[in-house]
Amino acid sequence: MKHEEVLNFLENESKKNGINIRYEKGDFDGGFCILRDEQVIVINRKLSDLRKLLILSDAMSKFGFDKIEYPLEIQLILNKEEEKVK
Repeated sequence: MKHEEVLNFLENESKKNGINIRYEKGDFDGGFCILRDEQVIVINRKLSDLRKLLILSDAMSKFGFDKIEYPLEIQLILNKEEEKVK
């Protein structure tokens, strides 16, 4: 499974659960924030798909999502990529 496919899965899960994702440009990586009383995940649009999915996964965990809910293949990819970053 490619990083783009994992990113699309995470985006869809976020949307299903009422979390808006915004891709913006600027001098930041991204994360979750509250904007006008709305919970939003903001991600720098210029980042690689890998970096985007790691930021999105981390932000989703702050909303109470647990990787156990993800399909095994996606969970393994996220675990592998997160270990590389540490």
